Amino acid sequence: MSISTGIANFGMIIGYERNYFLHEQSNDKSGALLSTVMTFVALNMLALLLAVYYWQEVLSRVLLGQAGYGGLLMLVFAGMCLSNLTNYYMVYLKNKGLAKKYVIISTVKSLVSFLLILLFLLYFGAGIHALGYALFISSVILFIIVGVLQIKDLPISFNKVMLIDALKISFPLTPRVLFGFLNTQFDKMMLGMLNTLGGVGLYSVSQKAAYLVFEFMTALDRVFLPEVYRRFFSQEEQNNDQAIGQYLTPFAYVSILFALMCVLFSEELFNIIFPDSYAAGVEIVIVLTMYYASLFFGKIAGTQIIYAKKTHITSLLSLIGIVINVSLNIPMIMQWGALGAAWATMVSGVIITIFSYRIAQRYAPIQWDWKPILWMYGTLLVAAMFVLLNDILITSYILILMIKIIIIISYLLLGVKFENVRFNKLYNIYNTKIKLIFGNAL
Repeated sequence: MSISTGIANFGMIIGYERNYFLHEQSNDKSGALLSTVMTFVALNMLALLLAVYYWQEVLSRVLLGQAGYGGLLMLVFAGMCLSNLTNYYMVYLKNKGLAKKYVIISTVKSLVSFLLILLFLLYFGAGIHALGYALFISSVILFIIVGVLQIKDLPISFNKVMLIDALKISFPLTPRVLFGFLNTQFDKMMLGMLNTLGGVGLYSVSQKAAYLVFEFMTALDRVFLPEVYRRFFSQEEQNNDQAIGQYLTPFAYVSILFALMCVLFSEELFNIIFPDSYAAGVEIVIVLTMYYASLFFGKIAGTQIIYAKKTHITSLLSLIGIVINVSLNIPMIMQWGALGAAWATMVSGVIITIFSYRIAQRYAPIQWDWKPILWMYGTLLVAAMFVLLNDILITSYILILMIKIIIIISYLLLGVKFENVRFNKLYNIYNTKIKLIFGNAL
């Protein structure tokens, strides 16, 4: 259902976000763009919903091995369709900087869904269907709230020219839905086939711990990506590429600081939460954290490519990423199991990030502030090497802890040494946008 609703979107959420900044000064044009895009996506969703309704029992047998879950598939699909539609208004709030509304809607969505799951599970005894009921009802409630707010905030109209312009950007991104799913799941699929289910479990737990870095970075990009688009479109600044690079440096600093904390204290995390059998997961967390930390540049490169209307390159890069991932995962899993899968994921991901960066710089260049950024990633690399080798080099945990603290202090001093990451600048940025960040985290 995730794949099918993703395809039905035709990547329009990317086209909408990019083109929003062409019309943000006009409330009428902003409203026309949003309602046009949502109307197109809603019609696609309706066509798919009718198809799922007609073939629900067939789909249930094919996907789940028995025909009794057609109703559950309908609930999940309808809920996801409505949820996808509300995401467009959430993008509008993000781009507009309306943090209060963003937080309220995100909080209502989370609480209603959680309470409904408890209600259907504990009171009505709905079993697995409780998840479907909760998703559908919470999505309906959210859709109504968003619909009322959208009608109140923006005029509704349909603009064929805006639709075509958005489709030119979005349609080439459609294959990325399938490519992205395969790329994120292939390592676990290969582990299951070439290694053991225990290896899959260890890798999955470790990946979730490391993925916190990417989730934190994604929360931050609700702040900086709209501003990157805005600065690209702005014609007022000279040396606009340099201005963007300097603007992004503090966000890179905070993102890598979070990754640094995860690397340094992953061992303590596993010792406290997990049994001894999961101790090998520490190395996997460190390797994957390094990979997710590198994706800061991947996020920006993707924005550059979208701004330049070269979105077909994004889908091509996703396909190339799958090929590299497969080529590395098979031999490395056979040799080193779950750790091999982590290294293969990191190496293939870094390669694609480098490719993306080089291509993005060709079409929409950004002049990066490389000196502090190299210091940041250098400190992260030193921390990773230290944690991987500390059992061999040092036996005293007190000494190990002291060295970790020294590494953190050294990194924090970067905020004093380099002008673009000074703490007063960080405070000004995050104090004004902190609600939006926490709203996304909810």
